Amino acid sequence: MTTAMTLSPPASSPPAAPEAVARALTALTGERDRAGVPIAKRALTEPEKALLKLRLNDLRPFVDPASIDRKAQEITAMLMGFGGQSLTAEQARLTAAQYARTCADLPLWAVSRACHRFAAGQVKPEEIDEERISLTFRPTTAQLYQVAAAIAKPVLEERFRISAVLRATVLLPRREPTEEEKAAVAEKIRDLTARLGAGNAERDAERTGRLMVAARESRQQNARLIEREYRAAGLEPPPWVGDMPPASLSLMLSVGYRIEEDARGKKMLVRPAPPPPAERRKRAELDDEIPF
Repeated sequence: MTTAMTLSPPASSPPAAPEAVARALTALTGERDRAGVPIAKRALTEPEKALLKLRLNDLRPFVDPASIDRKAQEITAMLMGFGGQSLTAEQARLTAAQYARTCADLPLWAVSRACHRFAAGQVKPEEIDEERISLTFRPTTAQLYQVAAAIAKPVLEERFRISAVLRATVLLPRREPTEEEKAAVAEKIRDLTARLGAGNAERDAERTGRLMVAARESRQQNARLIEREYRAAGLEPPPWVGDMPPASLSLMLSVGYRIEEDARGKKMLVRPAPPPPAERRKRAELDDEIPF
């Protein structure tokens, strides 16, 4: 292959991530809550947060797509090096612009490295889903994009995971009741069953105690999910009524409540308007006609 233009030196790769970054990323569970927010199994420390933000700054030049013209310059030099399809400088420039538009969403350094790999004959057939590869004919736009995207993928994925863990919500671990809590509940149940003349108070007390603790934890977990649902919609969660959590937002919306904004832009949950008197009388008449 003869080159009519000289490729500029290949763009540098992103600096390697510190080991502490990889450890911080293990906090992600790979799951999301109902609002679509990533879930972490532990909270990040302040030093970890600072390190991840610095890493994002290091990656920014390697994830932001450059202009079409800058990519076209790299691609033009590559195209002029393939002798099997001779191109004038103007033809190469126009063709390169088409290639550059195809790679518009990819970072410049990845496109530059892909061009160098094709120009040096380093791309393997399996990388572009082919049985063999020509060193004479230029790659297609799809093949250039495929190789450049594979080069950029690890960096783009790292940026995505760092952003996810920085905004993740921490999944509170299920707390097992202490032995003291179990004993206190069991004691209350034993007293109750003794007064009612229950048979095997010991066995029933332990079983009921476990059920009570499980019911309490279930209410608390449900309350946390309901609170997240309200906050995800921009609403302040309603207070508990005694030991019962508020109704979920989805339930409130299903019975006619709606979300509105006041003059200051604050969101609120609005009660549905009552039916007019005529409709209420009609409903009452229908109820009287229903046989029981």
